[in-house]
Amino acid sequence: GVPLVAPSLRLLSELHVQTAMVSHKVAGNIPWRLSAQRARRVPGQVFHKYPMRSNSWYVPDIGASAPCCQHDPNDACDTQSAAAWLQFADWYQWPHISYFDTPSELIAIVNALLANETRRFEISTSMRRFFEHERQRTEKHARSALVRADSFLKLQRIGFS
Repeated sequence: GVPLVAPSLRLLSELHVQTAMVSHKVAGNIPWRLSAQRARRVPGQVFHKYPMRSNSWYVPDIGASAPCCQHDPNDACDTQSAAAWLQFADWYQWPHISYFDTPSELIAIVNALLANETRRFEISTSMRRFFEHERQRTEKHARSALVRADSFLKLQRIGFS
């Protein structure tokens, strides 16, 4: 139940397009679709302590003949394409998360949380309640799936398929 602060979807999408900071979004951890035409240029260190190798990040050439990248999670051609996938990140699905658009907003949110113990406790309690409900819901789905699988196996044993 720790209060969480995350970049707004708009900010994270912009940062991702500019810096490739959300590099692994799909199975296999393929950061970008390879393109022989152009290597993605990653600006200098923004949030990374160690520099990224710019020749390891690729994006397809953006033009009339380029494959559509609006819905491919491995591409970040523009902020709208990036946001189409980033919106599914956990912190955009969970309630009680505080979002910021600028560094000054982040500082203001953190300072407000540090100054208000009652608010921190309210957020923590609400988050715990939410995740307990999610745990129970998930357990119910898992038990239901196991019961269905068990019934199917019993039917198979007696000759029904």
